[in-house]
Amino acid sequence: MQKVTFIMGSVFPVPATKGGAVENLIENIVKIQENQKKIELNIICAYDFDAKKIAKEKYKNTKFYFIKINKFFKIFDRVISFFVTKILRKKNVMAYSYIFQRLSYYRKISKILSREDCGKIILENSTGLYLALKWKNNYKKYKNKFFYHCHNKVNMDFGCKDIIEQTNKFISVSKYMQDDLKLFTNINDNNRFFVLKNMIDRVKFDKEISKEEEQKIKQKYNIMPDDKIIIFVGRLTEEKGIKQLLLAIDTIKNAKIKILIVGSYFFNTKVRNDFINEIDKIIDRNREKIIFTGYINYDDIYKYYKIADIAVLPSMWEEPAGLTIQEAEVCGLPIITTYSGGIPEYVNNDNAIILNRDDSLIDNLKISIEMLLEDNDKRNKMKNSSLEIGNKISITDYYNDFIKIINSL
Repeated sequence: MQKVTFIMGSVFPVPATKGGAVENLIENIVKIQENQKKIELNIICAYDFDAKKIAKEKYKNTKFYFIKINKFFKIFDRVISFFVTKILRKKNVMAYSYIFQRLSYYRKISKILSREDCGKIILENSTGLYLALKWKNNYKKYKNKFFYHCHNKVNMDFGCKDIIEQTNKFISVSKYMQDDLKLFTNINDNNRFFVLKNMIDRVKFDKEISKEEEQKIKQKYNIMPDDKIIIFVGRLTEEKGIKQLLLAIDTIKNAKIKILIVGSYFFNTKVRNDFINEIDKIIDRNREKIIFTGYINYDDIYKYYKIADIAVLPSMWEEPAGLTIQEAEVCGLPIITTYSGGIPEYVNNDNAIILNRDDSLIDNLKISIEMLLEDNDKRNKMKNSSLEIGNKISITDYYNDFIKIINSL
């Protein structure tokens, strides 16, 4: 049985106790491994007490290497983050939040790779992980055995360009990301590039909410039985299009339309910036229409989709794929989204209204929302199309397809 080791690129753990799209995806592989056991699976990731406890109790057929980070590196990172964001006024808070922690993390990974036989290794979504191959010459030990799984745009090679070029295969979450990765690597061998579409755990969303639960949620947020609910799920960042959506809602006069904003900035952290403060002001102006839930546990998010009439996910950046799209599809929601990155690869014109990201976006969001909420037949047809797409989502297929790719010649 071949050994396969997934190396996580972030400071979040697997199991995904701290959230994270990539972490949830890889935990899906761990789930299927429990029954399929087609490989000898290892996971290298950041330490978290709850994650380690769940891994020990729930996942018997995966070996976990949990990496602890010295608390002093966390202090250094907080100082840097404060200086860069508050003094230099940089907007991208998270880009400056984990510098020392990541370098320490990569260093410890390099030691594991050197000490252990990790078989085939999958570098998850961070080219910084190539440093773990560079240090101790691990790239020689794992020649023809390391892969890169690309979830986001790659901007830096961290001085590892020659090692990146030796990557056995590049796996991307959409054709859009694959094309971007080809440009970055300047590698022309198409046989080394694969698209593996993300798959959420359908079981988490393909279930019904009781009338009692629905009423409880609606009462909590003062939602009336005849209100029409638009749901937005995701981080409250500029690239997710929340500002454009809120401005569109600001122009809708119908008081029976409510927007349910599920999520908080960068998962469940308390990081805030000027953009979030601006969003808060818009919410305050429209408190009768806009409902902000804050962080909701991932296991409970399906309940919020289930009480909604439409999902609006107007991404403003080149979204690599977007797991919230699949979540909405499994829950049978009509979708309003944008032509951004890989999103058009995850929806079609039967289940989604796809808008251009141009000067008319706010007006078009308003028009699309009002049209769908008034047209029950159109909404039901789109709902059925979403369910049809959602029914094809399978994490078992995802697991098997991943193994096929890393085994392909």
